[in-house]
Amino acid sequence: MDVIKLLIPNETRVSGVFTMYESLLRSMRCVNNYCYRSAESNLYEDVVLTEAEWTSVAETYALLKITNRLAMTSQIDNIDANCFSYFNVAKTRDSLVMITEMGLNVLDVSATWAPTLEPSLIPTVTKGYHQLELATQTLIGRLVKEYDTYFPFPDSDQIQMMLLHPVMVWKGLL
Repeated sequence: MDVIKLLIPNETRVSGVFTMYESLLRSMRCVNNYCYRSAESNLYEDVVLTEAEWTSVAETYALLKITNRLAMTSQIDNIDANCFSYFNVAKTRDSLVMITEMGLNVLDVSATWAPTLEPSLIPTVTKGYHQLELATQTLIGRLVKEYDTYFPFPDSDQIQMMLLHPVMVWKGLL
């Protein structure tokens, strides 16, 4: 079977947790096969993930995809990243809020895929907000609250950069 290795990046790496979740989900079937069918399977009886736990991992990964875009765009060292920094914060916050109305695209853990399949090609299902695990709903609420608390308005530097950036002015993104 073609497999990819599980990635466990160090904790200081940008998007390390996101990468770890993605790696685990891509190899979900291989991990389950190993934990249930290997010669050492008795070592994993207490730690193997249930279907509900895999669902929780998939839902957390779906949220991390939204927040990871902000993490990656804020790490770019150029003037556009600065000009669009608050725009990206607002877009991420709004994406989280919209889950309550539009639902969340979550990897379909009941489907089967090859671990080498690109993550964007793994089958997904759209879950309504009330179909999500309670922990996922709580996390969404906490993330929105954090965005409201820490990023309520653009600071004066962000406003100046947005006012002077031609794309922001041309597209009317202010």
